[in-house]
Amino acid sequence: MVGSAKSRQAKRQKLRQSLGDVQNLDNRLKDIPFVLDELARRNATGPWAGRLDLNRIGMAGHSYGARSTMFAAGQWVERTGSSAKEPRIKAALLLSPNLPNRQF
Repeated sequence: MVGSAKSRQAKRQKLRQSLGDVQNLDNRLKDIPFVLDELARRNATGPWAGRLDLNRIGMAGHSYGARSTMFAAGQWVERTGSSAKEPRIKAALLLSPNLPNRQF
């Protein structure tokens, strides 16, 4: 039992460290346009062809996903000095977003 507690604590610590890593944030923000481009590609051909209304895209996220949603909706990213606004996102739903800090 003691070993698993240490393992759980170590995992939590690694997760906290990863949340503060600006490269992880950058990679996460690059995932959003990638997914939207992929949806557009799949809407053009194949079994999804013409089934998606790409003019009415919404994004939702919980916790750190809510932070990603905020950035996609236009929140300024102080740490990187830029915005990751994705103009194809027309609505955003934030579920338990992390509180802003000096980094964001």
